[in-house]
Amino acid sequence: MRASAWVCSLLLTASAAGAAPLPRAASANLCTDELLLLLAAPSQVASVTHLSRDPLEAPWWRAARAYPANDGQLLSVARARPAVVLTQGGLASDRARIAARLRMRVVTLPYPASLADLAANVRRAGGALGRGAAAEEVVRRLAAAARAPAPAPRPVLFVS
Repeated sequence: MRASAWVCSLLLTASAAGAAPLPRAASANLCTDELLLLLAAPSQVASVTHLSRDPLEAPWWRAARAYPANDGQLLSVARARPAVVLTQGGLASDRARIAARLRMRVVTLPYPASLADLAANVRRAGGALGRGAAAEEVVRRLAAAARAPAPAPRPVLFVS
């Protein structure tokens, strides 16, 4: 069994060696911080917003603290020199033009109104990060969670 794990590891390493390098990426808001941390390889994460590092704002704050923080503004994000910037709601058109001049691809995700919208955002972010397989796994887990029965309500006890 250990030999087969070693062979799989070797094959994965060999196939990854011939692949194009994954783009470094940054996030410009809290919603896309979560997608970046969920989908990107650790070496890809250039920065996340300072909000994602706050335990009161994000359940993934421990993971976010491993990376440099930005304030969500283009100048702050650009300091990390990402090739891809994930944002939701977009950058003003003048900032988007500046990002393009700095050779940063801005991927603006719409606010999701449904599970299908969320799945589309996950896939789009995964594609921009070169992590399509990771995105499909997340979409699969989202669909499974949506199909799962709701937990039974817990009884409420009143003590006087």
